[in-house]
Amino acid sequence: MVDAQPILEQCRDLGFAIAGVCAASPTSYEAELRTWLADGKHGEMSYLARNVELRCDPADIMPDVRSVICVADRYAAGAEDQPAAGAHGRIARYARGDDYHRSIKRRLHGLCDALALSHPDESFRACVDTAPVLEREHAQRAGVGAVGKHTLLIDRGVGSYLLLGEVL
Repeated sequence: MVDAQPILEQCRDLGFAIAGVCAASPTSYEAELRTWLADGKHGEMSYLARNVELRCDPADIMPDVRSVICVADRYAAGAEDQPAAGAHGRIARYARGDDYHRSIKRRLHGLCDALALSHPDESFRACVDTAPVLEREHAQRAGVGAVGKHTLLIDRGVGSYLLLGEVL
């Protein structure tokens, strides 16, 4: 087994607020996920019903995957809930600033490149919420936080204004 500490330090060096590693095991909630989807609880988010098998087991995304490196980043830290002077309406905190899909994935690609140099016989894949990965479950398994009643991942020190990313 590889010592995860240097990898977690690399995650912190890349600016992630929290990082952890867990086994790339299948979901413990496949039946619940399928029922939730069958009941139409995903609303208009039809993409959630696609690739269910991939969502349920990371090995279906990347056959030889053994671990998931999970990272969390704060979004809109310190941003006020009120619109700027002269502005109208509100913008959700996660939508303020740069597109997090790009900014987090760019850093995850950097992590993948560094890991490929130190582990040349291994493969790595960076994922954000556009990939079919059950990221909250893996993040909770990795010790990044716990899923709260509001269904978001929450960390006692950082809160729940978190964006998640993974490296398989």
